[in-house]
This record gives sequence, C-alpha cells and structure tokens, in this order.
Amino acid sequence: MWHLRTTFKCKACDVSFTDKEHLERHKKSIHK
Repeated sequence: MWHLRTTFKCKACDVSFTDKEHLERHKKSIHK
C-alpha cells in the first residue's frame, strides 16, 4: 500500500481531495 498523503475527505460522499481548497469548493458546489 502506498503512503497516505494529507488528504481531506468529504464525509458526505467519501471523496478525497489533496487540497483543502478543493474540498471547500466541492462542498460549496455539491453539498449546498
């Protein structure tokens, strides 16, 4: 298994992002 980087997982849909900005953008667009 490869090394786990710092990832930000969306608890609502179980998608992981390498960037907190991406996670926030995702949450704003998907989980309004």
